[in-house]
Amino acid sequence: HTLELLEQASRGWCYVSKPTAWKHSLTYELIHMLGREDRYRTFDIDMLCIYDVLCLKGKYPYVDYASDTWTSDIPLEKAADHYIRRIEMKQVLTSQEKQRIKEYLERKAEDGIIHDSTDVTISMMYWKV
Repeated sequence: HTLELLEQASRGWCYVSKPTAWKHSLTYELIHMLGREDRYRTFDIDMLCIYDVLCLKGKYPYVDYASDTWTSDIPLEKAADHYIRRIEMKQVLTSQEKQRIKEYLERKAEDGIIHDSTDVTISMMYWKV
């Protein structure tokens, strides 16, 4: 339904873009430390679903990709909440796991700052209406 609305609002072409794959993020370092890799995806399937829906409608979108690196510096006092919220968007953490994250970040901090870098793939799709 959302794609239909997008096409109705378009002027002949539609475009969708979003990050679809992540690597080397501190988030995944924490996931690994907790032993939860099997329950946390490092990719997003939305673009695959959009592609499938469009193909089923007889439209064959153009697809392109770009690589980027996102960096951030987060004060230690805010970092635990930041990473816990990020992980809990996909799964529930126990109080013990939250404590392990806090302790891990305390060891990782440099001068009270958590430095993070994420390699990301941005997928772009466009098609003629």
